Amino acid sequence: MLVCDRMSKHPGTIRADADYKNALTLMQDTAMLMVANKIGGLPVVKGDQHVVGIITETDIFKAFVELLGQDKTIESRKRRKA
Repeated sequence: MLVCDRMSKHPGTIRADADYKNALTLMQDTAMLMVANKIGGLPVVKGDQHVVGIITETDIFKAFVELLGQDKTIESRKRRKA
């Protein structure tokens, strides 16, 4: 079996150059698309569908934590464990 036999021919994508009103809207839209399609990552495209990266569930979680202002708490917990 080849990867192309299992992969989606037309995956959902997030545009790197989209005009979002704010970061929260981008994260909400991305998270909703991932949940609706039961996927853990999306290609990020620019221009004529040129892939410039991949956004993952972990990226979404980190962004929400930063938006909520909790990133300092997480960093301090990491330092205590080290």
